[in-house]
Amino acid sequence: MKNKPKILIVDDKIGNLVALERLLANQNVDFVRALSGNEALSMTIKHEFALALLDVQMPEMDGFETAELMRMDEKAQYLPIIFLSAIYTEDYYKIKGIEAGAVDFIAKPIISEILIGKVHVFLELYKQRKELESKNEALTHSIAEREHTEVKLKEYQEHLEELVKKRTRELEKSKDAAEAATRAKSEFLACMSHEIRTPMNAIIGFSTLLEPLLIDKVQKSYLNAVQVAGKSLLTLINDILDLSKIEAGRLKIQYEAINPQVIFEEIKQIFVPEVTKKNINFVVDIKKKLSPVLLLDEIRLRQVLFNLIGNAIKFTESGEIKFSIHQIDKEEEHQVDLIISITDTGIGIPEDQHEKIFELFEQQESINTRKYGGTGLGLAITKRLVEMMNGQISVQSTVGEGSVFEMILRDIQVPIIEKAETVAPEQTFNLKTMFFEKVHILVVDDVKFNRILIKEYLIQVNLDVVEAENGREALIVTEKSHPALILMDIRMPEMDGYEATRKLKENPSTKDIPVIALTASVAPETIKNIMTLGFDGYLSKPVNSHDILKEFSRYLKYEIMVNDE
Repeated sequence: MKNKPKILIVDDKIGNLVALERLLANQNVDFVRALSGNEALSMTIKHEFALALLDVQMPEMDGFETAELMRMDEKAQYLPIIFLSAIYTEDYYKIKGIEAGAVDFIAKPIISEILIGKVHVFLELYKQRKELESKNEALTHSIAEREHTEVKLKEYQEHLEELVKKRTRELEKSKDAAEAATRAKSEFLACMSHEIRTPMNAIIGFSTLLEPLLIDKVQKSYLNAVQVAGKSLLTLINDILDLSKIEAGRLKIQYEAINPQVIFEEIKQIFVPEVTKKNINFVVDIKKKLSPVLLLDEIRLRQVLFNLIGNAIKFTESGEIKFSIHQIDKEEEHQVDLIISITDTGIGIPEDQHEKIFELFEQQESINTRKYGGTGLGLAITKRLVEMMNGQISVQSTVGEGSVFEMILRDIQVPIIEKAETVAPEQTFNLKTMFFEKVHILVVDDVKFNRILIKEYLIQVNLDVVEAENGREALIVTEKSHPALILMDIRMPEMDGYEATRKLKENPSTKDIPVIALTASVAPETIKNIMTLGFDGYLSKPVNSHDILKEFSRYLKYEIMVNDE
């Protein structure tokens, strides 16, 4: 305690007051004297006391009356009072003292040890009370501060919640705007794909039909230029659509059990004519026997390899291209890593551009774009596809010496098989060797040259063709001619392919006729709609004779004519 406790000593004889002070000198207190009851009452108003030692016999106002009046004062209501008396020592007076508000009664002459002991007890009680009051005051202050802090925290929380709500609304608007932009871009790309693929269908299709009819070398070279340009444009369209799907998160890796040996051999056969034409040596090096079956996305793996090997051929004028495959068995059961590298002796890539070439719309700065062409999309898409297949791709290159592109596909699953199945080579569907049983085919397309192109294909394989320009006309023609198969375009005026097919499948007389969708869209949702709305199959524009004949062979009887020469 900062201040000493105070003891009020009341006696009408000054000598008795001095004696009490001497007796209690070691208690470390301050004494306040009073020579009468009235003076004692005035002192309780001015001071706070730990204890009062009150003489009973005093003139004017005795100790009993003084104690009773003290108890009426709020400040001294709970002040401990010890009566001191040499005359009133009987029990009656002791009881009267207690009733007046005293806590004890000590007879004179005072035994010093008893007084000192009792004073010490009450002083300790006073100190404890003051400590409790101090702690209570501190606790009250702490509670007040906490309540104030809670109020501030609540205000801050409400402010923060409002900021979060505001930010959430802004993010939702941004998200909606981004989604709207993505939808707009997807719709634009789908529309662009449809609008470009439709004329491309005619360009590639009619040039294919024209090729065997030309004899003049100059004319053949012109036609070849048209075909190369058409295929380049189609590749560009596919790249843009793939990039859009990757950015929108809609391109999914579709794993299936494939024979990697067959895939790599087929890729070799595809590129042999190109490397032979450029007089380049093409080596396929499989360093270890591959597992007969692996879980891979065949379409995306082919896409990656076509791009890498195609680039190697494009940028290599002489020397060698090496296609290497190395399988690494892992400790985890039924898992392997595949390391695939394409090495060329081409123009090479400067070291400071090794990372840059994998970025969108970026090409090696030193190359002649007029000579080599390209959009800068191929390697960017390749890198993203490899990463989606749990892999990584890197390049090592020296200008003037060549490049090595290496990709590692990790943790490839090896399916458990009892016996490796022999993969039969795919049937070749050729206009010159295929012969269908003569039936009517209905071709439904609002674009005239598309109908003409498909009709030219089908006539060559002994099929008769009837035509319709839209879905409504197709329903009428089907009722009249009852074709064996219908090739149905999707986007048409008056009635689209979806509606026409639904009506055909609802009609008992036409529901069993196979309907093949003909679409310029390759969007996943379009393909999903086609396969869930009653179509039996689909063909993507630009169509070629091989794909048409392959699809038709599922529903129509045919023969393969063997060339005896």
